[in-house]
Amino acid sequence: MLNTSKTSISQFTPEMAPTDVSQSTLNRFQIDRIYRSFEHDYHRLQDSLIADLDDLKMASDIAARNCPGPDNCSPNSVLTLAARKAIHKVSDYVFSEFPENLVPFNLQMADGLFAAERFEEALNCWEKALAVNPDNPYVHTKLLEFPRTQHHIEERARLLHSKYRLEYLGSFGQDALKGPVAIMDAEGREFLFVSDNVENKIFKFRNSGECLGPLSEEVSHPRGFFKDPVGQIWICDFGHSRLLALDSEGNVVERINLRDILGHRFSSVFPLFGCCNADRFSVLLVNASFEQRTLVSFSKYCPYDSLEIISTKGLQMPNFLASHDHQLYLCDWEQCDLFIYDSRRRVFHPVGCNGMPRPLRWLVVSDGAFFLTAGAYILKVLPDGQTVFRANLAHISGLRSAIPFDLTTSVSATGPLLFVVDYSHACIHKFAI
Repeated sequence: MLNTSKTSISQFTPEMAPTDVSQSTLNRFQIDRIYRSFEHDYHRLQDSLIADLDDLKMASDIAARNCPGPDNCSPNSVLTLAARKAIHKVSDYVFSEFPENLVPFNLQMADGLFAAERFEEALNCWEKALAVNPDNPYVHTKLLEFPRTQHHIEERARLLHSKYRLEYLGSFGQDALKGPVAIMDAEGREFLFVSDNVENKIFKFRNSGECLGPLSEEVSHPRGFFKDPVGQIWICDFGHSRLLALDSEGNVVERINLRDILGHRFSSVFPLFGCCNADRFSVLLVNASFEQRTLVSFSKYCPYDSLEIISTKGLQMPNFLASHDHQLYLCDWEQCDLFIYDSRRRVFHPVGCNGMPRPLRWLVVSDGAFFLTAGAYILKVLPDGQTVFRANLAHISGLRSAIPFDLTTSVSATGPLLFVVDYSHACIHKFAI
C-alpha cells in the first residue's frame, strides 16, 4: 500500500519539475492550470493514504480488543504490534516525507506567482514549503525583502518569517560528549548543562559552545532536567534514584532520595523525567527493565509526606513530561501524541497532534508554543495541537542519521535560541528561533 503510494507521487512529481513557472511569460491561466492539476493529484493521494491510515487504526483497535492474553486483552500481541508498526510507518510518510517531496514544486510555484504580483498566493506557497523546511534561507530572504505593497501583505510576510524561523547556527560539544541525553539552560545566565548517559557526567557549556568541563558531583546514568519556580535546575540521577538541584553556576544545593519517599511499595524507583508545577514535583519512574512506568507527585518542600500516584490510564508508553500554564503535559512514545492532565477528573486527554512522527521524545515551551523532538524531526506545535512545522534534523545539519533528543531555549543578546541534543552524533545543535 505504502510502496504503491510512493510510486504514484514519484510519477507525478517529476512531471511538474521541467515546467518553469517562474517565467514571466506564463500567463495567469497557465499558472492556475498547473497549480490546480498538481493540487488535485496531491489531495487524491493524500486522501487515499489517510483513508488507509484510518483502516489500520480500526484494525489495531479490533486486534487490541480481541487478542487473548493473560488479562484477556493483551495490548502487546503480535497482531496488535504489527498493526501499530504499520500505522506509524504510514503516518510518518503521510505527514512528514510526503509533504517534503512537494517543497520544490511549492518554491517554484511561489516564484511564478510572485512574478505575476499575486503576492498573497505566493505567500501561501512559501508557507507550505516552510511547514516542512523552516530553515530555507531563500524563502526567509524573500520574506524579509518583501516589496512594500499593501500593508497587510507586508505584515503577513514579516509574521511568517517569525513564525517559521529555525536558522541553523552550527553544532558543538563533539570533543567532550559521548552520549548526551538531556539539556537545560541556566536561569538568567548564558550557561547550558548537559547530561551524558555514557560518560556518567553533567557537563557545563557556554551558549557560545565553549565546554567548561564536567561538574564534580558523581551521577549514574543521568536523565532529564527540569526547573523549579526559583530557577534551580533539578537532575534525574537515574542510577542513584534521586533528584539533585543545581544553582545557576552548577553547584549542587539540594538532594532528594526517591527511595526514602517511595518506601518498599514500588518496583519503579528510577527517575527518567520530571517537572515542577507551583510547589509540586511530578516525576516519571521506571523499573530496571524500563517496562513498568509510574507517575508520582509530591511537594517540593515536604516530599516525604505528600506522595501521590497519578493515573496514566489510557497511555501506552508515557515518556517525557512538562508543565505549561499550570497544566501538566505528557508525551506518549507509542501513541505519538501529547496528553494534558485533567486534575479534576484525574485523567489524561490527548491534545490531538495529528501525524506526530514516532517516537515522540522531548518538548520545551517557548513563547506559547511547544518545540518537540519526534523521530528524526524537530517540531513546533501550538497548545491546541496544530503543527506549525516539521524540520528534519539530518537535512538541516547535513549529518546523516541525526537523532534529536532533548531541547532547551535560551535568550541571548541577538535573540532567542534553541539548543537540541543529537544523541547519534554526540553533539548539541544551535538554532536561532
